Amino acid sequence: MDRIWKSFLRSLKLNPDLPSTYYWIGVVYLRRKQQYNLAAQYLLQAVQRAPGSGAAYQSLIQCYRLLGDDAKAEEQTRKYREAMRSAQPLSDLKAVLETQ
Repeated sequence: MDRIWKSFLRSLKLNPDLPSTYYWIGVVYLRRKQQYNLAAQYLLQAVQRAPGSGAAYQSLIQCYRLLGDDAKAEEQTRKYREAMRSAQPLSDLKAVLETQ
């Protein structure tokens, strides 16, 4: 696990804008280390960089619930629903690609 952890941290240094790195660091803090405050910080960075990431939103919401912060959990739930509503359906995207 140490090697994997160091790889995530190195990835963050190399490209601090990559949402998946924030997501995976947040998940490690959430599930393995059970450090929910740190997990929330990284997962929030993930959803800010990739608002369409359902997995990042769901983990962040779970994290806030574990911290007992229902207000933040509800706020992220609302943002998640908005992001999913505004996402273009896959069938629409496929139709656009086929016409090009």
